[in-house]
Amino acid sequence: GVVELDVIVFHAAMPYTDIYDGMVVYSFLCADAKPKTFTKTDAQVGLVGKEDDYWTTSVQMKQDLRNFFQDLGGNWTVLELGTYRGYTTRVLADIFHRVIAVDASSVFLEHNSENNAEHDNIVYINLHSRMDGLKSIRHNKIEVVFVDAEHDHDSVLRDVQDVLEAFEHSVRYLVFDDYATDEGVRQVVDRFEDDKVLKIVGGVGYRPPWTYHGKIVHHWEGVVCEVLRNEAVADREHEEDTRALGRMYNWFAEN
Repeated sequence: GVVELDVIVFHAAMPYTDIYDGMVVYSFLCADAKPKTFTKTDAQVGLVGKEDDYWTTSVQMKQDLRNFFQDLGGNWTVLELGTYRGYTTRVLADIFHRVIAVDASSVFLEHNSENNAEHDNIVYINLHSRMDGLKSIRHNKIEVVFVDAEHDHDSVLRDVQDVLEAFEHSVRYLVFDDYATDEGVRQVVDRFEDDKVLKIVGGVGYRPPWTYHGKIVHHWEGVVCEVLRNEAVADREHEEDTRALGRMYNWFAEN
C-alpha cells in the first residue's frame, strides 16, 4: 500500500556563521523549530519517527537497521554523519559498540546528548563533513557509516569519497538516508554502484510505493550498501606484501 505522511514544514533557521560563508547548511534548517514532546518510553525504543518529526528517519527504518545490523554491530563502531536530535543515534547506540555522532550544528548535538544521556557509548563531534572533512577522525576504526548530512550531489559525493579514503581499511557498509526523496543522494549511490565501489544489499525504511509531498515515490527511503573497494584494497596489499616477501625475505618461504 501507499504510506501517507503528514509533512511538517519548518521555516525557522539558525543564523549562518561566518565560518560557512553563508552557505545553506541542511542541518541548520530546522534547528530553531520547537520539537514535539515525546514520552520517555517512545524515545527509549526508538519510536520517534518521520511520522512524528519529519526530519528524522521513519520508525520502519529504525527497525530495519536493528534487523540488519543486530548480529553484526556488537563490536563495531558506526559513524553518523548528520545526527539531528538523536532519535536515530539512540537506535545506533543500542546496536553498535560505539557511535561517533557528527553534526555541523552544536544545537542538534546538545539535543542529541540530552535525548541520549543514559548511553555512554556515544562520542559527539561538532564539524561540517563537507567543509571540514573527516581527517580529524580518520584514526578511528569505523565499520559502518550512516550518511545523512548535506543532501546535494556534491556534498554527498564528497562525504562518500572522504569516508572511503579515511576508513578504507575498515569500513564495510554505508547506509544512506533519503535515497528515495533526494536526487543528489540517489545519483551518488548509483554512480558508486555502477563503478562497482558500492553494492546495494537492501532497502530500509518506507517501502515503495509511498507518498512524499503528494507524489508517489518508487524507491526505498534508504539503502544499505556494502563496500566493495575494501576487497580490492586488500587484494592489492596482499600482492604487494607477497612481492616484497619474495624479493627481500626469501628465507621466510624456505623456513
